[in-house]
Amino acid sequence: MKKIERIAIMGAGSMGTLLGARLAARGLNVHMADISRALVDAINQHGLTVHGTVELQVPATASTPENMEGQFDLIVVLLKQTGNVAAIPQIREHLAPEGIVLTLQNGIPEPGFVRAFGPDRVMGCAVTWGATLQKPGVTLATTGLENWHNSLGRIDGKTTDQVLAVRDILEYMAPTQVTENLIGIRWSKLLVNSALSGMSAALGCTFGEAAENPEALRCAQYIARECILVSQACGVRLEPLAEGEDFARMMLFRDETDRGSTEWIFRKLFLATARGKASMLMDIERGVPTEIDFLNGYVCREAETVGIEVPYCSTVVKIVKSVEQGKMTASVSNLPLFPKA
Repeated sequence: MKKIERIAIMGAGSMGTLLGARLAARGLNVHMADISRALVDAINQHGLTVHGTVELQVPATASTPENMEGQFDLIVVLLKQTGNVAAIPQIREHLAPEGIVLTLQNGIPEPGFVRAFGPDRVMGCAVTWGATLQKPGVTLATTGLENWHNSLGRIDGKTTDQVLAVRDILEYMAPTQVTENLIGIRWSKLLVNSALSGMSAALGCTFGEAAENPEALRCAQYIARECILVSQACGVRLEPLAEGEDFARMMLFRDETDRGSTEWIFRKLFLATARGKASMLMDIERGVPTEIDFLNGYVCREAETVGIEVPYCSTVVKIVKSVEQGKMTASVSNLPLFPKA
């Protein structure tokens, strides 16, 4: 296959800025694309800046999608899934003949891209690093470097030369494993996002604040439990996101009496990015639609197909949608709306 030389990152928010800065700092040819003119202008003027668990400042180029020029060997998608429909024609216009679409988005976005570009040109990657955008072009890395990890694969499980080439690119960002069970990885990340980000968005708090609130922690545990039960009913075999993180084993509990035995893994995950907050909460603060339909909402839809009740995920969806509509605020005062133990 053709060597990967030109890389575009679609979505210059918190995660896109961190990835772009990390790759550019390693000497890769990276171009940033975003619909926000303020982001584009800031990046072109000041480059990409990262503070927090890593410190980076690198020059970079950026454009809005309609002003992108040329073709790219690898287009990395870090948009909100709410923007995928509009992005697909733009990606198609600028994807090289042998180019690859790589989605690092939350949820399970690969099927939509496979329908648009075919299975041989689409890969997905679940990541364990996190960031919070401070201002256009400046992001705060909130996850300790020792916890950074990528899990890369194709939806059909094949390991091709293209997959290995993309793996080599992602190694510049963080240690990267190739998986034959991408859907299992995706569901593992989905349950983490549904539990951690769901509570952060519904309660308007950081991950660390949620970890220190016993009732918020309890609700997060039940959200994860619902995700595990639904994924198993769907025939999905959950995979570790990184070595040792076997969530189906570490997070699943039988009943309220048994729940305490799993608290440690939730505290570990929450506190790994204690200063961070859900991207959905940042969307709420900016007054833009969240990805709730692709996270907890996705679990709810899958649960309905297999006949499983998911009252905790459903409550998160109801709260976040009410907040989006201006009927509620994201606050710890929403905790009593969740089911009781």
